Amino acid sequence: HVDRIGTHVVSVIMHVADSGDHEWPLNIFDHNGKEHNVTIKAGEMVLYESATCVHGRPSKYLGDYYVNAFAHFRPKGKWVQFLRNLHKEGKLEIYSRGPGEIDNEWKVDGPVLTHDEL
Repeated sequence: HVDRIGTHVVSVIMHVADSGDHEWPLNIFDHNGKEHNVTIKAGEMVLYESATCVHGRPSKYLGDYYVNAFAHFRPKGKWVQFLRNLHKEGKLEIYSRGPGEIDNEWKVDGPVLTHDEL
């Protein structure tokens, strides 16, 4: 999947703890389509472009527990208006998810935003 481009442009996964008996790689496809399998240990983190790089964990975790914390970042300012303009110009079709509560809400002109302009 890719994340919401309005709020999750860049993300970090912080690996907190696991049962210690199994790895669980994160698959990330870069901008050239190359797949990267990233495995992190407790206390480590991975920073990646979550709105533009397809990512996920397609395998089931085989251990007892796996704890992560997540943080997501977006550009400051009128980011959503910038996205709307790109969409109107037909330059945003590669992204599958928008920043609104409803995935396509951000494409519509008008005051649909409620959290600090997203």
